[in-house]
Amino acid sequence: MEGGSTTYTVKLSAWPNTVVTVTVDGMGSDVSVDTDHGMEGVQTTLSFDYNNWETEQTVTVGAVEDGNTSSEAVTLTHTTTNSSFAYSVSKNLRVTVIDNDAPNLVVLPEAVTVAEADSATYTVRLVKEPTADVTVTVSGMGSGVSVDTDPWTQGQQTSLSFTTADWNAAQTVTVNAAPDENLSSEEVRLSHTATGGDYASVSQELVVTVTDDDTPGLVFSPEAVTVAEAGSATYTVQLAHQPSAAVTVRVRVRGMGGSVSVDTDSGMEGEQTSLSFTTANWNIARTVTVRAAADENLTPETVRLSHNAAGGNYASVSKELVVTVTDAASLMFSPEAVTVAEADSVTYTVQLAVEPAADVTVTVRGMGSGVSVDTDSGMESEQTSLSFTTSNWNTARTVTVSAAADENLISETVTLSHAATGGYASVSQELVVTVT
Repeated sequence: MEGGSTTYTVKLSAWPNTVVTVTVDGMGSDVSVDTDHGMEGVQTTLSFDYNNWETEQTVTVGAVEDGNTSSEAVTLTHTTTNSSFAYSVSKNLRVTVIDNDAPNLVVLPEAVTVAEADSATYTVRLVKEPTADVTVTVSGMGSGVSVDTDPWTQGQQTSLSFTTADWNAAQTVTVNAAPDENLSSEEVRLSHTATGGDYASVSQELVVTVTDDDTPGLVFSPEAVTVAEAGSATYTVQLAHQPSAAVTVRVRVRGMGGSVSVDTDSGMEGEQTSLSFTTANWNIARTVTVRAAADENLTPETVRLSHNAAGGNYASVSKELVVTVTDAASLMFSPEAVTVAEADSVTYTVQLAVEPAADVTVTVRGMGSGVSVDTDSGMESEQTSLSFTTSNWNTARTVTVSAAADENLISETVTLSHAATGGYASVSQELVVTVT
């Protein structure tokens, strides 16, 4: 303020290899600086070396009284010099001189930055004593920004009261920023309008910048997928936050994933591998279908699907989804149903659909109504089990079905069950035998 002074500090940001001198310039006729109160006269330089480079040194800024009613601003330059030219840096500082000849508001700092879901404060006071009580009303809130001028009163207050006694006592205003779903920082201009005394129509603005705390990302549901061989499964993809522009997500199968394919749009011919999101539909889940081809082993496979985003502020965003492919162990019959005449016999074969993890025994049950089976005609008496190993699992084994004669004229139906144990534990399948 005119007729007053304030201070700021300077230090180096990195270790110098020689003595560095910082010279302050750009003061003008109404602003002065002093870098060393201990020395006679006004000093305008600061000295740093490898011992004190990170120690803050104080600069005092003074503003003289003038005869006008305008506030002024100057830009102080800070230029470094050194013998080796290895540390050549310059930086500016803007100084605003608030006029005290006319009614005005002192809002400090001159701008506020606050993170989403956080708060910050600034202060307001009058420049000079008013002729009567003054009320300052804060307005212009929006984009998730709110203010409170009195935390002790319920609800958010938006006005400050000054009297002829406390006009120069700074009063605090709290700025709150609500979280949102976009990834953009917002800027709000708060206006401060005074009424009362000789402050009628006095107004001052403060710029509030809200920095975004959200990180762009992809959301999967579920986070991992299990699909059986020769089957399919689905998952969904959506954006975590609203993008600044349209976003395309490309889905690819990583590594040795030849048995797995994806389709991002079942309504289009062929398998599609990309998803498109806009600033309007970014939070609408899009479905991806995963298909797994059958193979001849019983070992589950793991495949990773990569999702790479492009566009808006989602450039370089990527995420993986793990797909586990499980094998469907089953028995293969040929033929799949049997017809046999009374007093006769027929055969069918059994083999495993995929290689087992260990030896497998298949036991045939359900015989009756004159129907019997024999899984090994080379052995005495009728056998009812078949043995498969990891070597001969795909070799068809023959089962003989015999039907005894009876005295009725009715055809019978018998359902034979085939229960597996070992590497095919819990696998069971049926075969229908019709006796004519």
